[in-house]
Amino acid sequence: MKLFLFFSILAISLSSFSQCEDLDFDTTIYHPTCPGFSDGSILAAPFGGLEPYTIVYTNTDGDVVNDLMGPGTGNSLHAGWYYYEITDADGCTLRDSALLVDPDAIEIDYEMTDPTHPDSCDGSIRFWSTIAPDDVYELEDLCYGVVTVSLINEHGCDATFDIELALWLGINDHNANDLIEIYAFNNRLYINNINQASILTLYDLSGRLVEHRQINEGNQIIELNTESGVYIYTLQVGNKVVKTGKIIY
Repeated sequence: MKLFLFFSILAISLSSFSQCEDLDFDTTIYHPTCPGFSDGSILAAPFGGLEPYTIVYTNTDGDVVNDLMGPGTGNSLHAGWYYYEITDADGCTLRDSALLVDPDAIEIDYEMTDPTHPDSCDGSIRFWSTIAPDDVYELEDLCYGVVTVSLINEHGCDATFDIELALWLGINDHNANDLIEIYAFNNRLYINNINQASILTLYDLSGRLVEHRQINEGNQIIELNTESGVYIYTLQVGNKVVKTGKIIY
């Protein structure tokens, strides 16, 4: 009797193993279409074994995410690891995992030329992006300030980049009269060797007009009621700018 029972248990065990060995599945994965999107999905499609099947999907925290996926699949998953367990009507179980990956973010590289004067809109930006690396785009006739570049790819993923054209970076020292000296010291602006009446204009780095006044011939000292920082100046005689530059005050 004991021998018969042993062979009966062995036969049941071998039969169960044979049934479970027949259970298998295919998996279809859809990664999120854009960085940060939650539209990825996983579909485990079991076959063999004994229907019906039960499939439980969980995330790395152990939370069941079946509700996000509808009947076995869906489009509500963000990037990350997911785990799934398939059980058939005989209690046979298979386990596996899948990694959903965000696509690379859209990136740009650019070259820019800052405006040459506070009143000029002659700045430019040349840029290219990972969407079409071989295509170069150019924006011209730009004033100082922030230029917003918005891009969108074929999947509907978008990215926005703010590029600042700095007023002072485009100001190169220009001197049509080597005798003229302009410098700042102790809250004062010193202007020496002016040989005719001129107009002095002073801007801060945001482009705000700080000073605009007429300068007489000779040497001048101007009291500055401004905060310390970097400023841009222009010295103009009639319609001609004879000197431009930067001062640190």
